[in-house]
Amino acid sequence: KFDFKKATAISSFSIMITTLARFFFNFDERHPEKPNCTSIDYGMTNVMMPLTLVGALTGAYVYVTFPSVILQILLTLLLIMLTM
Repeated sequence: KFDFKKATAISSFSIMITTLARFFFNFDERHPEKPNCTSIDYGMTNVMMPLTLVGALTGAYVYVTFPSVILQILLTLLLIMLTM
């Protein structure tokens, strides 16, 4: 029985905690075909993390600026676009 903004914040927080836990559990896991390599490509994380942070910052500004109805419409349109 949460409103849209509270439910979105709780969902985002739970996704962040799950992602951090998975990262720490898989930190030293080795690649199955290359024993000298880790399974996480840290070169790719150096490229992706700044872009992820910019996207999160932009999303936070949109979240604070727009009312719940506009956010619901935007997320619905995004889901429709992603299913095509």
